[in-house]
Amino acid sequence: MFNVLLGGFFIVLGFLVKKYPDLIAGYNTMPEEQKKNVDIDGLSSMMRVGLVAMGLLIALGKPMFNLIGWQVSWPVLMMSTILSIAFLLVILAPRYDRNLPPWYKRYLPAATIIVIAVVVGVAMSKSNKPPVVSLTQGQISITGSYGLTKEVGEIELLPTIPKILRKNGGYNNGPIRKGNFLLEEWGSCLLFLQSGSGPFIKISTNDKPIVINEESPEGTKVLYGQLTIEFNKQD
Repeated sequence: MFNVLLGGFFIVLGFLVKKYPDLIAGYNTMPEEQKKNVDIDGLSSMMRVGLVAMGLLIALGKPMFNLIGWQVSWPVLMMSTILSIAFLLVILAPRYDRNLPPWYKRYLPAATIIVIAVVVGVAMSKSNKPPVVSLTQGQISITGSYGLTKEVGEIELLPTIPKILRKNGGYNNGPIRKGNFLLEEWGSCLLFLQSGSGPFIKISTNDKPIVINEESPEGTKVLYGQLTIEFNKQD
């Protein structure tokens, strides 16, 4: 539902920008003399096309990709759509502004590409990085995104977990899930998953269960062994 609302917002914004060009950042603060050197009809039309395309992809992209068998996660689709279309708009916009010097139009695309690539790369790398899990004196510590430290009540190795219903404040990119999620039967849980298949380590706490696994089944079993050894030392 959120994707439809967000997509609809961009679509409406696209038509508003065409009707009210002063909504365009930069143009609305220009002196009247400089505005005369801007092809505002072409600029506003280009902005409308870009924003409407952005809205349609955000609202309908995931079900469309699913129909052809492409499994695309919502956060990745949203981020890539917004950044890629915003990038195109930034690249194309100077063509309509005769106030800008030629060197600006020449070097702006390269600078924009570098900045976007760095920002996206750092964000995706940080979010997808596997957490470091350790257990000391009965406390589980998980570092990285959505990291925590909690008292451990019980540790189990399970072949499967209940169906994940929705995200309640976390990150998901394909099989990678971190943060708060709602699971069928178990309710609210903290997930730190690198794979969509089992086995899974379920850790009971005084709050909500924590569910962890590694990218491979063997890695999950090794982690489970390490955690149980440390947990049993307190007995």
